[in-house]
Amino acid sequence: MTRGPGIRQQERGFALMAVVWIITLLSVIVLSFAAMAKTDAYATMGFKESMEQKYLAEAGIQRAIVELMHRRALKMGNAADTTAMIKTDRTAYTRQLGTGSYTFRVTDESSKIDINALTDKTAILLINLLRNFGSSEEEANTIVDSILDWKDADDAHRLNGAENSYYMSLPAPYTAKNASFETLEELILVKGMTRDVLYGNEKRKGIIHFITVHSGAVTVNMNTAPKEVLMAIPHMTEGLANTIFMRHGADAMASQQDLTAMIGLSYKEILHYASLGGDSNTLTIESVGHKAGKKTGFGVKAVITLDANGSFKYLYYKCPSTGSLQ
Repeated sequence: MTRGPGIRQQERGFALMAVVWIITLLSVIVLSFAAMAKTDAYATMGFKESMEQKYLAEAGIQRAIVELMHRRALKMGNAADTTAMIKTDRTAYTRQLGTGSYTFRVTDESSKIDINALTDKTAILLINLLRNFGSSEEEANTIVDSILDWKDADDAHRLNGAENSYYMSLPAPYTAKNASFETLEELILVKGMTRDVLYGNEKRKGIIHFITVHSGAVTVNMNTAPKEVLMAIPHMTEGLANTIFMRHGADAMASQQDLTAMIGLSYKEILHYASLGGDSNTLTIESVGHKAGKKTGFGVKAVITLDANGSFKYLYYKCPSTGSLQ
């Protein structure tokens, strides 16, 4: 039986629609694969750049260690020329490497406030540091009292502090450690502490760069302390802090007579919180790697101790490191 023109035209219409749908489906599949390939390409490029910045930051750590070894050799040789020595007061040093660069800072751990060695008598150091960085008096007192409560053995809290009764009342309860801090990141668990206070933000510096758990010293070393720590010392003025900071290195103060000549009788009060020590063997290195044209970098932080035989060992290593070189 012969099919009429209408039926043949209808069949052609169905065939055309099928072809259109197949072409549409194939186009969607092709575009999906293209989008996936583009996303994978960007992810690969991002990973490559991140790894390059990571290795640049790690190169900064290794460069700093070499510079510290060189510094020690010059010190032991009583070198007259100290311009070749890097400073251990968070002075920034930038070096080019290929198409990128790294910036590193070295800080003598004795120049920081040791939260494990903090006592009720020396707590004013950390209170002043917090207030200088933007915390209110109430916030600073709460954080410091809570730090002291966190690491002491009893369950009696200070006026503004906290013990188990507070921490167990939180939505995700836990107990106070009643022991020394092992890392600075542990401070996030303490009442009153926030990430902005510890790590800083666009409006304020973080205190993490100026505190430690490694020095074991009750006082801070004025001969290596950054200005931020110097300004936290009671009876310290900005002018005096600038003068002391400028004398870091070979011209550092060696005795109480040097301090007395500089500031007068106030030195007795200052020496309750500060010392005139030399370089310690424990240092923090912060390094950030940057690729040319990139606004952000990759951070690495390490704490090392230098041995008498010229070697070193890591006490702490964090990669990537939270925060930046402020």
